[in-house]
Amino acid sequence: VEYIEKISKDILINYSRVIKNYSKGRNGIYVLYRKNKLYYVGLASSLSGRLNSHLKDRHKDNWDTFSMYLT
Repeated sequence: VEYIEKISKDILINYSRVIKNYSKGRNGIYVLYRKNKLYYVGLASSLSGRLNSHLKDRHKDNWDTFSMYLT
């Protein structure tokens, strides 16, 4: 299993291409945190796409860091 943990939302915003290349074509689990506390856990077939969607959806203001676990 490959993973990255507790990465700032700002990194996702500013380096989305790097995150996308890292997770391209991979399924996995992602975790959103707010102030180091678990906020949300999800399963996705496109991890970078799903995380990017959480930058715009109803969760957008509720998390500040994330982890992703590629399967």
